[in-house]
Parts: sequence; C-alpha cells; structure tokens
Amino acid sequence: MLEFQLFRIKVVQLSQTALFSRRDIKPSELLKEAIVSLPKDDKERMLIWHIGNIEEVDNNGLYFRIGRTTPQTTERYKDGVFVEEMDEIAPYTHVLIDIEKEVCAIAKKIKVSPTSKGTARQLIRLLNYSEIKKRDNIEFEISDIKDPDDFISHIKKAHSVSKYWLTFSRPNPIDNDDLVVKPLEAMLQGLGADKGKTEFDGKDLDRERLETLSRSIAATGEEAGATIKKNEKDRGTRRRLRGNPVIIKVEDVAREKGHHLELLKIIRSTYENIRRKNNDKE
Repeated sequence: MLEFQLFRIKVVQLSQTALFSRRDIKPSELLKEAIVSLPKDDKERMLIWHIGNIEEVDNNGLYFRIGRTTPQTTERYKDGVFVEEMDEIAPYTHVLIDIEKEVCAIAKKIKVSPTSKGTARQLIRLLNYSEIKKRDNIEFEISDIKDPDDFISHIKKAHSVSKYWLTFSRPNPIDNDDLVVKPLEAMLQGLGADKGKTEFDGKDLDRERLETLSRSIAATGEEAGATIKKNEKDRGTRRRLRGNPVIIKVEDVAREKGHHLELLKIIRSTYENIRRKNNDKE
C-alpha cells in the first residue's frame, strides 16, 4: 500500500518585472521546463538527489520519480578471492503532478525519506537548482495541503467567531481569485517581503465567507486560525487550520500509463473537493 501526500507548488517572481507576460509563458510551463530539465544538485556530496523516469500522463499531467544515489562498498567473492567493490544504491519514490493546478502527490517511501514532506523539500531544492530558475529570475516553493473540514466544522458550529487570521505569501498568478488575499499579496510583493499575516476582529464574522477563505488558504498551503465561542458566556477558544495532511492511498503504482492517469484523476478530484466552495462561485 502506497500513501501519496498532496502538496502545492508555487512559481513565484523574484522581481517586479512582468515576466510571464513578457515571455508569453505560463508559470505551469516554467514548472514543467524545470522538471524535464532533470536539475542536479550543484554541491558535491555523497548523497545526491535526482529526478528521472519522466512521462507525460496527459496535457497537464506528469509522472516522474525522485530519489537519491549513495555510493557504497559491496563485498563480493570472485574467483576464489573476497574483494570489495564500489557500488551505488538509488532508492526512489513516485510523484504525480498537475502542472496547471501546481498540485503534486508524493508517495511515502522510508528508504528515500522518513516522510513525504522530507522528499518534497528535496524536490523543491532540485527545482531551485534548475537553469530555468536562474534564467527567469523565479523561485519554486512547496507546502503541504491540509484538510480544512475539521477547522471549518468548528467555525460553523460556533456561537460566534470574533477573530480570524491568515498568512499569505508572494503572488502566484493562478491563485489571484480571492478578493481578500489578492491585494494583500500585491502589497507584500511591493514591500519586497516574503511572508505576511493579517487578522480580522469583530463580534461575529461571516461564517460562509470564512469557509471560502479557509478552503482557499488550505488549498494554497497557507495557515489560518480563529477565536470561537461555543456559547454566549464562553471566553473564547483558539482553533488553527492544522488539519491532517491530505493522503491518497493506493495499492501500487503500475507501469501502465492508464494507471497513472486514473491516479491523477483522483488527485485532481481530491484537490478540487478542498476548494469546492470557491469552484461553486466560478
């Protein structure tokens, strides 16, 4: 049984230059370019991470493997003599990505990394070593997608919600659909900052709007929290969008291309379900 964890990749401009319009190229295309370029670690080390086995699943879907190579000494017996020979081990795991939505799923494999999150950090490190990153003055970021349902459930059931805070980061073109977050991201970019946080206070904040915000925040890998009251006399309890990581379990990853497509469809459906309130309004 394989467990795929969902992550969100962002393609972020590092300057005010109108990069995407100037080159008439989408962020998703830059992401694909970076992956297929098979970026390499530019530091000399014993353990080296690689991307390989890239396959196009459909117009927006890619399957590939990520792993690490490590040299090791192997003891062998040859022609009546015990000898030591240098060998190399290369454990790997599976990745499926929708480049348009910038959503990827990484299979957990202990031999590669104790957690999928650890593998995700290595993936984004590799992408930031790519020539595409340097050439186009961009940066790749990754964050885990959390299931917002428990957090939203507490907001809906509360007697009142008096505070709500959220984090935001540099603009990502495909996420500019939120009327609250969009201007905050623009201000952050104008200031040359990397991360921001804002808070809203009131007697009882609008629950429907908070749900829409929470789903957007969860889907983009940001953080949020709220102060809720269970009843009129309650002093208030703080809740955070901690949420469990979004996991998709499958028996195995077959070599057949059709199997990759079926799994990619599940990944897309799971992601859209997280954002469903936003999608209803589009």
